[in-house]
Amino acid sequence: MNGDGDPTDVLLLITALEGGAAAVAVVVGVVTFIITSRRERVLRRAELVRQYTVDFHESRGVSQMYEDIEHRRLRFDAESWLGKEPEMTAVRMLDLFNSLGHNWRHGVLELDDIHGTTLGRAALITSRSSAIREYLATLPVHGEGASSTGTHFDYFRRLAAALEQRARPGAPAPP
Repeated sequence: MNGDGDPTDVLLLITALEGGAAAVAVVVGVVTFIITSRRERVLRRAELVRQYTVDFHESRGVSQMYEDIEHRRLRFDAESWLGKEPEMTAVRMLDLFNSLGHNWRHGVLELDDIHGTTLGRAALITSRSSAIREYLATLPVHGEGASSTGTHFDYFRRLAAALEQRARPGAPAPP
């Protein structure tokens, strides 16, 4: 470019500006994609927690057992629990919390998505229940039994430990 208004100079200037505009458009597109992706991920996590909460409340047996846990009315008795409705209800509740914990442990959910919610509180209170702890103690440990795949409700236990640590900063860290 020699600055004398040569048409070649103008074309070179336009080409340079178009290249810069294209670069800006690409940058804006990438930034927009990142922001939108993050927002969508947050929305999907919120929807997943909401669905877990709905599932928790839709099961009359589970919500009633939780009420009994919360008000310290639940008592474990092997004779009246094992192989009967109380055990099946406890398993449904613990499976729900275990699935929630699995999604947290594998990064689908973050602890902040669970902590401070009704469901997070329910998982924490359930983990503190002496009746639930006694029930869990009756289950075979890792390696026992032909179909054992590990500690029963392991993700629930890990999630509960993380929630406990969040609720009480001095609590042991989850495994």
